[in-house]
Amino acid sequence: MNRVVRFLDESSPPGGVQPPGVFFLPPPSQDLANWAGTLATAILDQHFVNGTEAPGLVRFLTAWLNIPTPDAGLSAAHTWSIRLLDPSATLTTLLAGPTGEPHRIGILTDPQVLTALPSISNRGRWMSQKLLCSAIPDPPPGVNLAPPIPMPGLTRREQLQSLTRVAACSSCHQLMDPPGFSLEHFDAMGNYRDLDNGKPVDSSGTLVNPPMLTFASFDDLAPNLGVSCAVAQCFAKLVMSDAYGVSLASITAEEANHVANAFANSDFSIRELVRAIVGTPSFLQ
Repeated sequence: MNRVVRFLDESSPPGGVQPPGVFFLPPPSQDLANWAGTLATAILDQHFVNGTEAPGLVRFLTAWLNIPTPDAGLSAAHTWSIRLLDPSATLTTLLAGPTGEPHRIGILTDPQVLTALPSISNRGRWMSQKLLCSAIPDPPPGVNLAPPIPMPGLTRREQLQSLTRVAACSSCHQLMDPPGFSLEHFDAMGNYRDLDNGKPVDSSGTLVNPPMLTFASFDDLAPNLGVSCAVAQCFAKLVMSDAYGVSLASITAEEANHVANAFANSDFSIRELVRAIVGTPSFLQ
């Protein structure tokens, strides 16, 4: 099943990983979905055992993050793709897994991600689109998108809220800024801080769209995102789009719901998400 190999390994034998006895077995006449799932699991297992990347996971995370690739060292997509190979990896691993660094959990607190999304609105817009699949309109023509000059005595959250109270701005900022507030303990350079302009950082908020969570900080929000059915459904559709090579609009509601349910029923296992996707009729056709 070359399509499974392309999805996860982005190459064909002999260039890809070849679990012994898997690529050379013809697909059975029945239960093709289970066979494809077994093949996908074998590819991921072999990468996990070898300590190598699954290029397909790197490809997906690179597109999902949509941030510049660093000039030196591994990108966040490479680093986190390795973690997702663990058979126990879940959506929580990606969004709230420990990193070994104080104050940093999950991929969104990776310094590369934070510096590429330096503002509250940048971060909130990304989270709205890539975790909740919420459409955020582009700014009106003529809006100055340059970072504002800091105002004395105001945190950047207070300044943003003062600048976006007008009706032309507030409708969109009310949707996209709340998730961005959760990361306010990290400045534009991705450094952790407890004070902003001499005042305590306020990283609390409530998501306006489902799952409509109320949080005190990203430490509070991230674990809840990792077990949110709304986030899981969005994430599953984005991975399906990558696997199928089609737009989100081309994915049927029936298959999207089937994959999202399998994902949720497995406690949001990345392995089971992959197995569910490669077993869909659209992938197998």
